[in-house]
Amino acid sequence: IGYYGSKVTAPCARNIMEESLKYLGYYPEYTETEYKELDVPVPLLLDEDVAKAQETLEALGLKYQVVGDGEKVVGQCPSTGLSISPEGTVILYTVENYMPDKVEVPDLQGFTATDANEALTNRGLNYVAVGASTDRSDVLVLSQSIEAGEMVEVGTVIQLTYFVNDQTG
Repeated sequence: IGYYGSKVTAPCARNIMEESLKYLGYYPEYTETEYKELDVPVPLLLDEDVAKAQETLEALGLKYQVVGDGEKVVGQCPSTGLSISPEGTVILYTVENYMPDKVEVPDLQGFTATDANEALTNRGLNYVAVGASTDRSDVLVLSQSIEAGEMVEVGTVIQLTYFVNDQTG
């Protein structure tokens, strides 16, 4: 993948514009479809009964995986405050001194949004998309927040920055 000025600067410019417009009182408006595709903030589930934590995640449309057979949530991944894609999974740990599974982060640079999603989902990882809209077929991963080859906890959130591969620079 060749680097052109627009591919590198567009994500930064987008962030500046988003923050500037919010400061000026302009907020995004979404269609129903767009709203359903927005990233979902992960709630605080520690010390909750497992059943209540499951209800909370289901109400947000998130998947979950329970590790252990305890009655209370003693750990979670991703942690509260992070956002994940609507098809993301939250890992709920219910046993003290749990040892989370680790997986290797794949190299996603140049992947389409669909292929990147599949590669991460197959490893039990979550992601958030930044940059170009991922519903186009010519959108590719420009960068990722965690380097390829790094070992991370299952459920970790990786930020993927996308660009439109229009070959015109």
